[in-house]
Amino acid sequence: MLGKARVITLTQDTRPENLPWPDPMLADPSTFEEAIRVLKKYDMWDHVSERIHDHLLRGAKSPEMETLKNTEGLRHEIFDVGNQRSACEAAEEYAKKTGIPRHDIIYED
Repeated sequence: MLGKARVITLTQDTRPENLPWPDPMLADPSTFEEAIRVLKKYDMWDHVSERIHDHLLRGAKSPEMETLKNTEGLRHEIFDVGNQRSACEAAEEYAKKTGIPRHDIIYED
């Protein structure tokens, strides 16, 4: 565990709009048991690999494998250092500086 360490997360926000910001230092209420239950509920358990089965079953029996459930007492800061727009703008600026002609830049949806 992190104990009294100060944790600083530098991240690039790549999430779709209106969805929670995924970050390993944010509390995650989901559990391995819930993942297993969802896979079985939607008839997907038999369609995932044996490695996934093994990982989820091992996690369900090992509390130390769970994600962070509570951030109380942690010294943590998140800094958004970019997003999709700023990444595209930086790539375009770099292309201009290095002489890559605009027609050579590939845009994909």
